[in-house]
Amino acid sequence: MANYKIHPSSVISPEVEIADDVEIGPYCLIQGKVKIGKGTFVEGHVTLGSRHGILVIGENNHFSPGAVIGGPPQDLS
Repeated sequence: MANYKIHPSSVISPEVEIADDVEIGPYCLIQGKVKIGKGTFVEGHVTLGSRHGILVIGENNHFSPGAVIGGPPQDLS
């Protein structure tokens, strides 16, 4: 049985892999091929991953509110 906490308002895609001791706060969106390492804390309103690419997050990270990590580049030039 998994030992992580996900706030009920967050949306997590089925392909996301979440390690033990991970805590995901309210109103987060985690989508695509994302792997979250043990001991990571994701505060509210964070977006991780996208439909493009792969995002691997190591252990013991802390994402502050409003962070957007692993999305497509904003500037393609």
